[in-house]
Amino acid sequence: MNIPELSRELRELSEAYSSQRIVLEEYRLKRKHLLDEIDQILNNQSYEDFPPTIERIEE
Repeated sequence: MNIPELSRELRELSEAYSSQRIVLEEYRLKRKHLLDEIDQILNNQSYEDFPPTIERIEE
């Protein structure tokens, strides 16, 4: 997918959550997936690529 498509999906996801069509857990999971894809495209780096010395924040 490209950035405009991912951006559109992110807006639709946000609208679905604000309209209470999806629950918070589903929203967070799908949002994380979309943001990870955007990060991979823009930075050519995924969350899993971080060195172990960088502290990860878990929800």
